[in-house]
Amino acid sequence: MTTHRPIPVPARRRLQRALQQYGTPVALVLGILACVWLWNQHEPVGGLPGEVLAERWELASPIEGRLVELPASRLALLDVVQEGQLLARIDDRHLQAELAVLRAEVEVTRAEIVATTARSRIDRESDLLDQALTRQRLGVDVQGLRIDVIDRRAQVESLRMARDRALEQEARLRDLAERGAETPNALRIAELERQQVETDLREQEQALVETRRELRQAERRLGELEPPDEPDLDDILAPLQARISVHMAELELLSQRREDLEIRAPSSGTITAIHRQPGEVVSAGDPVVRLTSSQRESVVAWIPQHDPRRPQPGQNARVRPLPVHNASWLATVLQVGDSVELLPEHQRSDPGVPEWGVPVRLSLPEGLPARPGERLDVRF
Repeated sequence: MTTHRPIPVPARRRLQRALQQYGTPVALVLGILACVWLWNQHEPVGGLPGEVLAERWELASPIEGRLVELPASRLALLDVVQEGQLLARIDDRHLQAELAVLRAEVEVTRAEIVATTARSRIDRESDLLDQALTRQRLGVDVQGLRIDVIDRRAQVESLRMARDRALEQEARLRDLAERGAETPNALRIAELERQQVETDLREQEQALVETRRELRQAERRLGELEPPDEPDLDDILAPLQARISVHMAELELLSQRREDLEIRAPSSGTITAIHRQPGEVVSAGDPVVRLTSSQRESVVAWIPQHDPRRPQPGQNARVRPLPVHNASWLATVLQVGDSVELLPEHQRSDPGVPEWGVPVRLSLPEGLPARPGERLDVRF
């Protein structure tokens, strides 16, 4: 009996049959795997916006004035600065002029005190044993010492500004001399000028201490005298006391303004914005530079106001840097805000559309590869 062998099927035909039979399921599985991979590469639905919290300061000018060049090189974006470092300075020429006016007014008041003292001496010659006139004379002396204190303080404030300028000039010349752009002789002259100003300042500060001591002694002697029945002394001294009080208030204001001439870094960090340059005129409250702390503190996330999730302190959360990948870090809820706040523009789905949410502060996971201000995905 003759046996028939099956006709062999060509490999090409077998492949066509396999594709027809298994092609659709295989394509479906591959499509699902591709979707899962793309999903993991994209920001996941349900994740909340967050970022590594870093303290920022918008350092503004406390007073109106013109920014002057600093002795060191001009600040640049991303410069790293240390706590207390001078970032900007306001020109002090207007303040110097106001101090000069105040000292002139003080001299006028001192002349009035001298005239009052002369009248007291004339009256005293008629009755040297009159205790009221003695008290009147001592009261006038007290007012004279008070005006001396104001004058000394004005000189001290003026010398402090002169010392600051001398230090800046010396630092600038030293920098130029190190680069060969200035002679050592010019630097030496600047050093001598700075030393002279510092010597004058120390002398004035010592004189101020001595004048205050004399004022306390005079006030104590005046308090030991019995006040007379007639209010003659108060009537005589009232105009002087009022004018001295005005001078004292003006001096306190100028002293505060002198401290406001400098803008210094409240902490170490990085310059992330420069709003004004030397030579520009600024008003009180105008931002000059923005400083961002280099220290990572914690993580902050925002829960949309209509989101029902309300985590509690101590609850765990998963934190991932953006773009999201499979790795995540465990964080703990530290604090939940009591009110709904406006989200920062960079955390909104559309920066032009305001969004509100409840801020949540979380612990900073150890080993989290994120820099201060970097966006995160947070899942509770």
